[in-house]
Amino acid sequence: SASEFYPTETESGLSHDGSLTHKDIIRLGCLKAVARYLEEKLRKPHGSLANIKSLSSETLLRSVYGNQTATVGFELALQEIETQAALMDAWYEVDGNIDEAVTIARQHFDDEKFEEGHEYLLKLSRAVFTSLHKGSYSSARTFTGRFLLTMQDFYSHSNWVEMGRRGILKELGLVPAHSAPFLQDVAAPFQPTCTDCTHCSDPLLFSDDCISNVEMFFLTSGYFYYPWDYDRPTKPNGKCSHGADVDRSRTSSATGGINKSTKNCRKSPHHYLHDEAAAVAMEATVHFIGRLRDVAGDEHFHTFFHLQDLGSLLQSSTSLCFVIDKSSSMRDDIKLAKDRIQQIIRSNPLPSNYDLFHFSDYDNKPAFGSLVSTTNSSDLLAHLDNLRAQGGGDCPELILHGLQLALSTCLPRSHIFVFTDAGAKDLELEQTIQNLIDRRGSDVNFFFTGRTPRACSYKPYLFEQLARRSGGQVFSIQRQTNVQTLSGSVSGKAGEEETATLLFVVGTSTSGSHNFSVDCTVKAVTVEAAGKRVRIQISQPDGTLYTSKTGNNQRNSGDYVRIHLRTSEVKYGVWTVTVLAAVNSYRVNVSAVTSVDFFYQFVEVAGRPGHLGLFPIQGEPLAGKLGKLVVTVAGLSDLQKVVGVDIQSDNGTIIASLPLEPGTRTSSNMFGSAFVMHSTPFRLQFRAVDACGMDVLRTVPSLVKPPFLQVRSVKPGEQTKVLEPGKEADVTFQLHNTGETNDFVVIYEDVLGFGADIEIVIVDIDEEIRRRRSEEMGSRLTVVKRNVTLQRGQTAIVNVIIQPPEQADLGDRNTAVITVADQTGETVNRVEMEMVVAPAEIDDTPPNCTIYSHANASCYHLTTETCASGVWEVSVFVEDSGVGLQNIKTEELDVNVTHSNFTSGTKTSVRVDAVSSCCQRDVSFLLSDVVGNLYKCSFSLPPLPTPATISTDQSAPSLSYLHNFLTEPPYLTTTASTTEDASTWDTGSAVQPTIPTQEKVYCSLEEQSFILSGLTTEYLRRALSRLYGENYNLSIIDSYRQRLIGYSMFAEVDRDRNGVLSANELSEYGLSLVERQYVSRPCGAWLAARCLEDGTEVSRDQWLKCLNIVHQFT
Repeated sequence: SASEFYPTETESGLSHDGSLTHKDIIRLGCLKAVARYLEEKLRKPHGSLANIKSLSSETLLRSVYGNQTATVGFELALQEIETQAALMDAWYEVDGNIDEAVTIARQHFDDEKFEEGHEYLLKLSRAVFTSLHKGSYSSARTFTGRFLLTMQDFYSHSNWVEMGRRGILKELGLVPAHSAPFLQDVAAPFQPTCTDCTHCSDPLLFSDDCISNVEMFFLTSGYFYYPWDYDRPTKPNGKCSHGADVDRSRTSSATGGINKSTKNCRKSPHHYLHDEAAAVAMEATVHFIGRLRDVAGDEHFHTFFHLQDLGSLLQSSTSLCFVIDKSSSMRDDIKLAKDRIQQIIRSNPLPSNYDLFHFSDYDNKPAFGSLVSTTNSSDLLAHLDNLRAQGGGDCPELILHGLQLALSTCLPRSHIFVFTDAGAKDLELEQTIQNLIDRRGSDVNFFFTGRTPRACSYKPYLFEQLARRSGGQVFSIQRQTNVQTLSGSVSGKAGEEETATLLFVVGTSTSGSHNFSVDCTVKAVTVEAAGKRVRIQISQPDGTLYTSKTGNNQRNSGDYVRIHLRTSEVKYGVWTVTVLAAVNSYRVNVSAVTSVDFFYQFVEVAGRPGHLGLFPIQGEPLAGKLGKLVVTVAGLSDLQKVVGVDIQSDNGTIIASLPLEPGTRTSSNMFGSAFVMHSTPFRLQFRAVDACGMDVLRTVPSLVKPPFLQVRSVKPGEQTKVLEPGKEADVTFQLHNTGETNDFVVIYEDVLGFGADIEIVIVDIDEEIRRRRSEEMGSRLTVVKRNVTLQRGQTAIVNVIIQPPEQADLGDRNTAVITVADQTGETVNRVEMEMVVAPAEIDDTPPNCTIYSHANASCYHLTTETCASGVWEVSVFVEDSGVGLQNIKTEELDVNVTHSNFTSGTKTSVRVDAVSSCCQRDVSFLLSDVVGNLYKCSFSLPPLPTPATISTDQSAPSLSYLHNFLTEPPYLTTTASTTEDASTWDTGSAVQPTIPTQEKVYCSLEEQSFILSGLTTEYLRRALSRLYGENYNLSIIDSYRQRLIGYSMFAEVDRDRNGVLSANELSEYGLSLVERQYVSRPCGAWLAARCLEDGTEVSRDQWLKCLNIVHQFT
């Protein structure tokens, strides 16, 4: 298979000819979708943000949030989507149920595999929406990238554009196949779709006549065969080819091809349509991202893109995460933990989201897990209030399991707070925790409510070691401690705006001096030092010692010092922090609030032949090998120039300095470099010059530790996998040793405890294969270890068999880690994978809605000039009988919507109330379920009359206005509604009261709506047909009757007469309305009087009763 647009730029810059890559289209499409969202939320004119010149993550966010906005979080989200899309060109997803060639073709819409491609997209879209439902944003971005690449391939590999279509196929990958009519337009299997042509990919023929070579009336796509695919059958005669240097099918009939991958005719026979295909693919990208918002809701959409809160410019793109021990020994202390969490939340200015995790012991099921992930602090506090201590028989608990879940789930550079009264028993995870801390950059803070964190720990000082490694702290909170006394200890850390690291060093001596540069983009600085009995002093750029004016900005606990320099105290230039004393070692961390920061990836050139691109490596870069580095700069417009990066040792010594080469076009904030990897650990420091001419230095604290052992999944895309409950799945990894012969331990562990086992196949130097299995397959363990010895240059294939439990919930996200350690237990290399549980059967039934009531009396007699003085409201019940509701929203901005008892995933009926101005005549409810099925129901009032056409007598509206009200009443429209011909209904000969003929009536229109709604559908059909003729369209009456209350009361007097009322029964009905105060007494009298006008033959007693009712009302 081949990709429509090339995956990414390569070293030589494939896009130099002006072609758009997948990365370009995804980035611009996401930017436009987010811009449209921000336009709507901020009530900005359409296109005012989406059409910004040189649209980028920085220009967009700064147009909304201001010039000092940090864009790292948003940029990370975009790059994760782009990277996962590009990986689709380096692998194919294995499906044991279908042929490998079909598997490849469906991912790129080759070989006319439209139905298979559509079903594959549907699976991916369900995975996106399911992941968002559970707050698994990284998984959602992974599946979004895969969806977008395959979806974009449709527009280039097919003849959609050649058929003259410039609009997008909205149902592609979003509705079941039976609801996708485009599949009916696909050409028959042996129907010729192309004619022979020659294009300039043929080395001896440089003509280009592949312009009118494709079928214009049936949907088709090109076949693609690699040069080595000789075991595949020849493509059907007359079918189109993909066409390119690496496509073997292009030489068989029909010769040539139709792909629009690039503007280069040697790679794309239909290169002249590249811009058109790219434009449609980009709009389809915008549509899918918009659909993502409709399904998931605005809160999930915000976190998905790491966007800041629109009401605050201080929100960071990090998580605020709490991990709490809920074992029974915490019963008396859990209140302390809750109080402290509330303090931290109050001091924090809106993180991207809040996460709450729990842990206890093995006897408490589940022993650990996630409680909530939300952007609303009230939701987190509500879950916290419901938390009860239970279980846990012995003192040590599964603390590291809970912490591992938090480090894997929370956003990078987040703040994590662990609350416990016990030590950790799960020490086998210590190395994994250290690796996660280094890789994720989050600080971990421990709050210990027992006597000492070492009282019942299997490893003393573990908390201190982990806290120091991450830049966190350890606090002891005794039961008698006033928690308020700790209010400043960590609130500053959690409450800051998003920060960047200016300096990070680890000293192995008892003292030392370290410089850091404060540039013009810095607003505030925090200096932290950790070490046994550590003492520091800070020198300002003029050489004088810094002294706090108030002392309130300093914290000193003996082993930890923190000094915060306010904006007014910040002076530009070179500062020095001097460690005066420490026992054995120390760590210094200087961070700042700034708009400039950077992050990086090590990459490699990879991909299928003809579709090479830059892809992130897995695990750590190999020592002694050439490593390619891509650096992304946030706040580039605040810089005068980018200088390069420094390779630093752990103690801050610069080992080497490297220049950075700029990227191209949409990657203008990306820079590249290459160097041979050192075998000693190092960290990277970014170097630039700001607009003031000051040196800009930024550091990523985590160390890079190049090993001599490579670990990678055989198919990179399998690092995120969709699993079915109870069904086995395989993931294959490759180990390759470039160092000396060594004994290794391969360790599999996952967060949720999905059962797993490992089998290892050794590929010997002499190419012989032997299998090593330490025990019979079949046992499923949470942590699995296997030993393997590898010689230099030897490779091992590690096959991991995973099986989620039958009772696994829809959307459950599990993180697994494959760690390779040496015999001392030191980690050599590692890779992570994510798993998302999806159902085997796809729920394709959308939610539904039913009208409960409406009230619109204040809108009658208002005109286009006076409509703002009144409001109307409607109430509906919504529910989903399948996987549950995910989101409820309205399309109108000026409608106030409230709902009760609604939580994501609910399967019970939810009442939704909408209130709107009388000027806004329409309300549309857009309902989505967990897997992305959408349903739209609309409620409308008739058009407003102009002042000249409405009666001023509000007590007696004209019959003509009543006629308009009856013919154009508010009604509910749904995709399932049908229209029936009124002439098919039998009017019968039963007694029917007539509609009054006088011009003036004495019931308001609101009262008339209650009266008419009380009559059954059958009666209304007959009565209105009598008034307006047999051809009157009555299709709306069912919906009209369902939405109003009166029907339930009419049932009391219906007498099982199939909706046929006698005059007496009509009068009884009028009396019941009056008694329930739904209509006034004059209205009731008017209704009762109708029995005298009817003139039907009734008994004497009926006439007398009718007259008595009239007298009561008059």
